[in-house]
Amino acid sequence: MDELFEVLTLIQTKKPRKTMPIILFGAEFWNEIINFDALLKWGMIGAQDLRLFLTTDSVDEAFNYLKSRLEELYPSEEKLDEVKLT
Repeated sequence: MDELFEVLTLIQTKKPRKTMPIILFGAEFWNEIINFDALLKWGMIGAQDLRLFLTTDSVDEAFNYLKSRLEELYPSEEKLDEVKLT
């Protein structure tokens, strides 16, 4: 849990040079463990924060999300080269 929130916070604050898609696999589990809707309702997170990750049970949905996010973030090899970690 600590690592999940740490990574989400880093992405939210644009700290890493590379943004990475986050997939929480097992919607029933994650929706029971963390009530993101309640966090939004009570102002603990913003609506844009819910776009930092995908919660799903579908391998196909996870794959399509991952593929589309990577294409959005790194539309060309030149763009990917700009953010390669050394």
